Order: sequence, then structure tokens, then C-alpha cells
Amino acid sequence: NRLTAREIGARAGISERTVKRYFPTDRKLHDAVMQRLVEESGISLEQLKLNEFETVTARMFEFLASFTVTQKKNTTLNDPTFLAMDRERCNAVLAAVTEATPDWAAREQKLVAAALDLLWSVPSYERMLTSWELAPKDAIASLTWLIRLANEAIQRDQKPDAGE
Repeated sequence: NRLTAREIGARAGISERTVKRYFPTDRKLHDAVMQRLVEESGISLEQLKLNEFETVTARMFEFLASFTVTQKKNTTLNDPTFLAMDRERCNAVLAAVTEATPDWAAREQKLVAAALDLLWSVPSYERMLTSWELAPKDAIASLTWLIRLANEAIQRDQKPDAGE
């Protein structure tokens, strides 16, 4: 939302008016920037195959990691009550994983706990309801299926590949 024709013009050393000549609306500007980022990432979703999903996901996040990330101001994330609840949840998930994997390295335990926390998160659930238009019971079934698979992998002593 902060990407404007004025900001683009200032960075490019051209007038806002020149930017608007090529991108008459913010939507067209945002679409062009997003398309450029997709092209730069080298990721094509048109021919995505399930057996490539893991590799494509890794490439996508490696590309995103190349950008400087700044935490946006979010009153929920900066609220001491929510921060305390978030820390309590993270600690509880990590403790459960640590108890189930006492012989694993702390880094491996943290990777698994973070993945489980992601599956347990409200935004993941909300994305399934909105973007995927799933009924609540179907979103829950999908998330708990993934959690069950992760739990089974832990029981088989399948550690996450930390990319090392």
C-alpha cells in the first residue's frame, strides 16, 4: 500500500506524472511490480508439478529472503499481552517437540516446532477459509492431516533437512 507513483518516480529520478503515464492506477503499478518480482524469482507456477513443490517453495523463500525485511507496525504484534501469549505458545510447542525428540539437536527441534506452530496459526486457517474457500471443518481436516503427518515423521525419527 505504500508503493506509490510518487515514491517510484522519486527513486527512479523521474516525475510522478511520467510514472502515471505508464501506470495510470495504483493497481496497474502494483501489478507491474509484482510481475517483475515473479520474473526475477525465476519461479513459474504455470507448469507446477507436485514433485517439484518442495524445490519451488525453497526457491521462492530464498528469493524473498534476499529482500530487506522490516517488521511492519502491527498493534497486535507489539502489544505486550499478545507478545506474551505468542511466546507462551511457542514455548509450549517447543517443549512438546523436545519431549518427543530428546535425542535431536535443539536446532532440529526448533525447526519442527516452528513448522507445527505455522500449521496451528490462525492466519493459516483464515487463508484456507478465504483464499481456498474451504468450509471450517475442511480447513481443520486439512491442517490436522498435515500435523498428523508431521507427528508420524517425528515418530519415525525423520528429522527436517535444515539445508546444511
